[in-house]
Amino acid sequence: MKLRLPDWRDPRVRPRIIVGLMTALIAILFVVAAMIGLFSTAGFCGLCHEMDYDMTSLSKSAHAQLTCYACHQRLSVPNLIFHKLLAMKELYLHFTNSYEKPINEHSHYAEEGEVPNDNCNFCHSILTRKVTASEGVIINHEVHLKKGINCIMCHNRVAHPNMEEYKTEYEDWMKMDGCVRCHKQEENSPAPGACKACHPKDFELKPENHFAKGFMPSGHWKLKEEDPKYCEMCHNEKVFCYNCHGMEMPHPGDWKKTHRTIGKKKPGSCKLCHKGKNFCNNCHHGADYGSPAEWIKKHQLIVKKKGAQPCFQCHEETFCSFCHVRGIKR
Repeated sequence: MKLRLPDWRDPRVRPRIIVGLMTALIAILFVVAAMIGLFSTAGFCGLCHEMDYDMTSLSKSAHAQLTCYACHQRLSVPNLIFHKLLAMKELYLHFTNSYEKPINEHSHYAEEGEVPNDNCNFCHSILTRKVTASEGVIINHEVHLKKGINCIMCHNRVAHPNMEEYKTEYEDWMKMDGCVRCHKQEENSPAPGACKACHPKDFELKPENHFAKGFMPSGHWKLKEEDPKYCEMCHNEKVFCYNCHGMEMPHPGDWKKTHRTIGKKKPGSCKLCHKGKNFCNNCHHGADYGSPAEWIKKHQLIVKKKGAQPCFQCHEETFCSFCHVRGIKR
């Protein structure tokens, strides 16, 4: 017995076929919508271990009840469907263990503008919202928006605050080092770098650590050593540091080759940071000698071996005569 299919050309059968196809299409769309909704929840995203840190931080933020796509995708059905197709590559990253962990530690989502302002404005309208900036900080959101700056370029950790237990420092651009990405001290700065651009007149510009005992002269360079970018938040280092040290600070990469010229012209500048004669001795005379007295006893061996020319890189030619001509005993 052969199965006879309905003839779609039959006027009596055609309506039933159309109804059946529409019902099937609606059912497929319903299933697709349900799957997209399920696959876009924070719970689904948190199934993979790569997302552990991000899900934990999200749960401790004010955005804990939102779905991931509410921020990370443009809010339209076609875009969500397209994104789910592209997201198939994440299966490859998962099974090949190719994810950078923790994910987005360096805030590349914010840098690449992957969170559009429309997503933020869906809940937060800057036109009606009262801005509550931190005390002592002036923020003009309208100016930033006119220049095409995305909200997430500053508020990059609003949904994923820093988590110390990750044993890593997430980049947080709500701090001052985030502002100085644009508000630099150099003349070609893309945004004003003057203090008054961001702080009111009665604001204490000096950080608390600047008032600590010993900050000048020795303490400040330790701070610079711990955080190389700290000083440039407020100072144009090429100008500010030079005015005090009388030379480029921090020392340039070729400093070992060029320092003798400045050292001879401005020995006082060196002494601002480097105390005692042993600082130079440790390199030029060898740490093994232990003291200038030891060097005086043994320096003739080096001169005999290498000649006096290396000495004259730092010392004048008459330097030797101070002892040798005058007959001063060692």
